[in-house]
Amino acid sequence: TLDVKFKIIGQDEWVESDQTAYGSPGVAAVSPVNAEAVDAEANESDNRANQNGRNNGAASADAVAAQRRRKRDELLNPTLRAVGICGSGIIEAIAELFLAGVIAPNGRFVEIAHPRLRLGLGDGGGKAEFVLAWPHETNTGDAITVHSDDIRAIQLGKAALYAGAKLLMNRLGLASVDSIMLAGGFGSYIDPIHAMILGLIPDCDLAHVQAVGNAAGDGARMILLDKQKRAEASWAARWVTYVETAVEPSFQHEFVGAINIPHATDAFPHLAAMLSAAQAQWPPDRMLAMDAMRSGGSRRASRSERTARRERRTARRDA
Repeated sequence: TLDVKFKIIGQDEWVESDQTAYGSPGVAAVSPVNAEAVDAEANESDNRANQNGRNNGAASADAVAAQRRRKRDELLNPTLRAVGICGSGIIEAIAELFLAGVIAPNGRFVEIAHPRLRLGLGDGGGKAEFVLAWPHETNTGDAITVHSDDIRAIQLGKAALYAGAKLLMNRLGLASVDSIMLAGGFGSYIDPIHAMILGLIPDCDLAHVQAVGNAAGDGARMILLDKQKRAEASWAARWVTYVETAVEPSFQHEFVGAINIPHATDAFPHLAAMLSAAQAQWPPDRMLAMDAMRSGGSRRASRSERTARRERRTARRDA
């Protein structure tokens, strides 16, 4: 089975999706409230405790502090519900769905019976989506899903990046790379494993894939503060070669091959063991469905085929 789990900000434990209770066991989930309101209520509680202490001579400072902490923990129990998927999140979600056998290498959803998988959406039944969070689990009241259009958009983006990297490798006569550095703020949040599973980056030893953060900003500071670094940057700029991918004859070929997950033809030996282990955990029906899609290739089903599939699903559901 495929379970969806997520972490609540500020907590270490994983929460399974579709649970009726959130947060710690026995603690009712509440919406986040304004910190000033919490402090005001806590102060009022303190005043009442202090007044009782003066009247009864029994309230100690420790008891007041403990009561304040309990009240604040109760009101600020941060059951923060999701409102959407960020860029790095959609990369991880699609990669995990691929590992679970829910998405085929061509990017299409595998036709399996799963409560979170909705098939036959849109005109002609050609759309599908996978539910990550149900409406009652989100802050907006709408389900958060990975749609087939989302997958296609990621495929196009990652194919362009991979094809660009392959063009540079081919120009230098390289069959593989020893290390990869992910620059930029977005690169800092991308998980290297998921990026490689999607085919966003070429195959490489995962131990040698690292994020370097805001490389452009760091470089600017270095040349402003170090004359030697400024001279090195000036020297390096003279040797930079601009590669225009749009006019490269081989770009389209590389791009088409990189559409598949992780790639149509290029091998990823550093992922072989991980992909084999994931595939070994697939249930038999998922394995059969995946084999059927692979044998059928990446050909898009005709309207009549999609209609027939939709009728079969309806018949099974009614039965």
